[in-house]
Amino acid sequence: MKNTQRMCRRIAVLMAGGFLPLAAFPHHGANSNPDLYLAENLIELDGEVSGVLWRNPHPRLMMTVVGEGGEEAEWELEFSGSVNGWVRQGVDGKFFQIGDQVKAAGVVSRRDPTSIGLLHLLLPSGEEMISGNRELRWS
Repeated sequence: MKNTQRMCRRIAVLMAGGFLPLAAFPHHGANSNPDLYLAENLIELDGEVSGVLWRNPHPRLMMTVVGEGGEEAEWELEFSGSVNGWVRQGVDGKFFQIGDQVKAAGVVSRRDPTSIGLLHLLLPSGEEMISGNRELRWS
């Protein structure tokens, strides 16, 4: 009986160890991931927050940008990191208000040409939020 229990424990440990690397593997990584973002295509956008999607796996802001010809375009700004990570830094979905005028810089998504991986966000207060260990862009 003891040999059977011991073998069952060994099998359970091996199975758990086999699945652990999959659980620890991130689903796509940072906003600079070249498989998802055109890292060489950094753009800046000025506009108005039109929506807040504060949920995992990554929070997002929707932003209305008015072009030189007066045409409006809707952009999605994807934060790196999880909702919980941002909340630990004191930022939640109520931090942003519809109508806030913001400036954003990020890399264009390979999946959606109107979506960026957010690297810098200049808030109406003049405070700049950055993704990762970057230098401030505007502040």
